Amino acid sequence: MVLPIYAVVRQLDRGLPEAAASLGAGPFFRFFHVTLPLTLPGVVAGSAFTFSMAISMYVIPSLIVGERQQTLSMLIARSFLYLRNEPLGSTISAVLLAIAIFVVVFSSWLARRLGARQ
Repeated sequence: MVLPIYAVVRQLDRGLPEAAASLGAGPFFRFFHVTLPLTLPGVVAGSAFTFSMAISMYVIPSLIVGERQQTLSMLIARSFLYLRNEPLGSTISAVLLAIAIFVVVFSSWLARRLGARQ
């Protein structure tokens, strides 16, 4: 999440917040009305990247949480390996893939729309 935002912040024109300050804008107004709208494409890209990494996690949650709670990836592995219920595992995998594709397409659309406003 940090790297896409950092890349966008580095490219910001430093004169824009200064110009807003010279026109009487306070620090909160400058952040919410100047800096944040310009960094939204980086926030969207970082969120999509973080989401895609989070839905694919299997080993780390299984080591930390164990069998107390299950993520979708743990449920998919359990249905294939232990329960031998391939239709359930395939269905959950397809739904998870559809959700991931929707999030990527939506974040791409949102980044293009936010980029067009600038």
